[in-house]
Amino acid sequence: MESDNSQKRKPRKSGRAPKELTPEFVFACGKLFCTQEEIGDLCGLSQGAISGRLNGDPVLLQAFRTGRAQGKMSLRRAQAKKAITEGNLVAQIWLGKQELGQSDKQESHEQIDVNVSVSYIAAWGKTPQQIAASDNQDLHAPDSPDMVDSTAEDVTDDDPPLDPPPPDQ
Repeated sequence: MESDNSQKRKPRKSGRAPKELTPEFVFACGKLFCTQEEIGDLCGLSQGAISGRLNGDPVLLQAFRTGRAQGKMSLRRAQAKKAITEGNLVAQIWLGKQELGQSDKQESHEQIDVNVSVSYIAAWGKTPQQIAASDNQDLHAPDSPDMVDSTAEDVTDDDPPLDPPPPDQ
């Protein structure tokens, strides 16, 4: 009986040997914000292998983190230059939100203009002009007609009826 070679795996050959991970190389990749997968592509290793190497070697991990920190610092420097030196308003607003905790506040100051037209129907058969004229009179004067009590005999045509008129039949 022959052995089944299809079950055996042969090691893959990748054309070139994996690049050695040095702290300098990992630092340079971190400074450019390379992901672990991208570093693996550059070295001929999988993302999992890169992750294992970084987690297993504190010097490599520190180099990667320091590179990322320097990359962030360079990016902030460029943004600050754009915002401050060149006066880029969008960059200033963004940095203010990120670094100073500023935010867009939506304050609502609603102003409502209301135009009201009032029609006055004079009570007791008086026109607005007659009412205005009587308002100008001294209401406390004893001879003022407004201060006299009205009785049934004093009712004039200007006064409203006490009872509503009967409905038409």
